[in-house]
Amino acid sequence: KTSTPGAIWNDAPPASSAASVFQEASELLSTPETGITPELRSALYQVMANLNGVTLLGQQTDQTGRTGTGIASPLYDGLRTEVIIDTTTGDLLQVEQVVVDPTEELPGIKTYFGATAGQVLGWTDYLTSGVVDSTTATP
Repeated sequence: KTSTPGAIWNDAPPASSAASVFQEASELLSTPETGITPELRSALYQVMANLNGVTLLGQQTDQTGRTGTGIASPLYDGLRTEVIIDTTTGDLLQVEQVVVDPTEELPGIKTYFGATAGQVLGWTDYLTSGVVDSTTATP
């Protein structure tokens, strides 16, 4: 389930920034076709947790009502990526982009989405995932 298609950041964070590393790790965790093993999943979570500026959000509820532990990326252009992780399975439950500092947002984002602190610009809940043999098959 996704609230808005496409990337929220038109001007992505610099590749070496903590915000970019966090975003890339969350993208890897959300794509089963990358062949994620439990060891790789654990390593990606450790990388995310050890980045400068990452915030532990505690227990969070995703858009479909499931609970897990939330962590947030460092800020970039007034925005941050927040993820919710199922602490039992290690599965990624949700990724969302949230406005933290509206004064830092890019003009295009303000025009399209508005500029309210705490506003969710887009979210994706991962309900099921898996590798399949065709584009019409489901996991």
